[in-house]
Amino acid sequence: MSLASDIGGGEPLDRAFGRAFQKSEAFVAPMVAAGEAAGDLPGGLQRAADVIYSRLKLRDQLVTVLAYPSFVFVSAIGALVVILLYIVPSIAPLAEELGSEPPMALSLMLSASNFLSANLALIGLAIAGGVVAILVAGRAGLLSAPLDRLLLDGPVRRTVAGLVFGSFSMSLGSMVAAGAPISEALRLAIRTAPLAGARKRLEPVALAVRQGEYLSGALGEVRGFPQSIIRLAAVGEASNAVGPMLTRSGQMEEDAALRRIETIGRIAGPALIVLLGGLLGVLMGGLLSGVSQMGQSALE
Repeated sequence: MSLASDIGGGEPLDRAFGRAFQKSEAFVAPMVAAGEAAGDLPGGLQRAADVIYSRLKLRDQLVTVLAYPSFVFVSAIGALVVILLYIVPSIAPLAEELGSEPPMALSLMLSASNFLSANLALIGLAIAGGVVAILVAGRAGLLSAPLDRLLLDGPVRRTVAGLVFGSFSMSLGSMVAAGAPISEALRLAIRTAPLAGARKRLEPVALAVRQGEYLSGALGEVRGFPQSIIRLAAVGEASNAVGPMLTRSGQMEEDAALRRIETIGRIAGPALIVLLGGLLGVLMGGLLSGVSQMGQSALE
């Protein structure tokens, strides 16, 4: 109702859509503005809808990929806590009665169990305090810059670049294909990038293009920008088809990133089960072997 009333009251479309959509969907307003400027408002709305659909699909895919490994990890941590808090302490009186020094593995588990039991409340408060501190820092915007650097330059930079810069390229290509001027399309497309760090890296591209540099050359100066998009942008410039080439290359990069996420998800679940199962097996093996050795010592 507020969107309809704003538009009916004569409010510019980009401002009306900017107020109607949340901060995470701030790209809708510039895409609508680009469509209106190019005389293709339905196309601008359709492109905004396509981006929203792509992001919802990505979110659902990430939830699907991460749900199973997260469940396995939490279950393993819970099993470890149960072993240290309830099973290991039941062995401690036996070790004290025998009076002999327990084996190293059992001794380490007894020490860990005693530490956990004595400091359980303190550990819980520390975890809760850490979570609250992270939430507060996130709301204050203190984590955005380091998190962006980690995502764009860290171990998953290729996948993140495919998602972030692929989405940017699709938005830019759609606007250019619709007839929007390249400088205006760049300004609006940069605003659609989901990471502030990515937007900062892309800002010099708009200035370079306004000064007469080729788009492919300006994109080549952006750290971490996918080379496949740059090459196809150069092909588009040579063939006067920059918009379709940017859209196609951005879609290819985003699809490749999604496939990598799916592959990681398929591998992470079984790998985590093997790793955590092995850890729990070592703990239980050390516990049982320690009890066995103490029993043999008592018989001797």
